[in-house]
Amino acid sequence: MSDRPNPRAAARAVDALRRGWPIAIDGLTLLAVETADADRLATFDPPATGGVLISSGRAVTLKLANQLEAADPTAPVLV
Repeated sequence: MSDRPNPRAAARAVDALRRGWPIAIDGLTLLAVETADADRLATFDPPATGGVLISSGRAVTLKLANQLEAADPTAPVLV
């Protein structure tokens, strides 16, 4: 497997997330919560215990960033 970035794979992943489809990257399964409905969320995470990773900008807007995470405006925030 190559360590070089694959622009087509990245574009396909972004497209899938925008459509509300889950993607897998290095053992993590990800789903864009903004595009997922209740049924898809229930299928994706039946026990509803998964974390939510949001951009730093969204965290600041929602007042969810703690002081340490907010200190780096480019870092995502795990909620």
